Amino acid sequence: LPGVGRKTAACVLCFSYDLPDVPVDTHVSRVATRLGLLRPGAPFDEQHDEMARITPPEAALEFHVNMLRHGRRTCHARSPACGECTLRRICPSRMDRSP
Repeated sequence: LPGVGRKTAACVLCFSYDLPDVPVDTHVSRVATRLGLLRPGAPFDEQHDEMARITPPEAALEFHVNMLRHGRRTCHARSPACGECTLRRICPSRMDRSP
């Protein structure tokens, strides 16, 4: 879409046209990077491409919404709630190294 960024375009595709895409915002980026799905420090275009590549099209919207929700509720930028995190057993970035 001319005149809008990649995240906005992806949101329009997902939410307005029901087309598979994974909008990458700061929350999705943070969670995916901490889980080892994305390269730390990668530009958003690279992150978007990688998320689109690894996400099954039929799961794209639900995956985006759940990653966003997890980033807002649990995997905070400054003080993630790793002890309460349902993904802590598979997260290489968890603060508490116990299972």
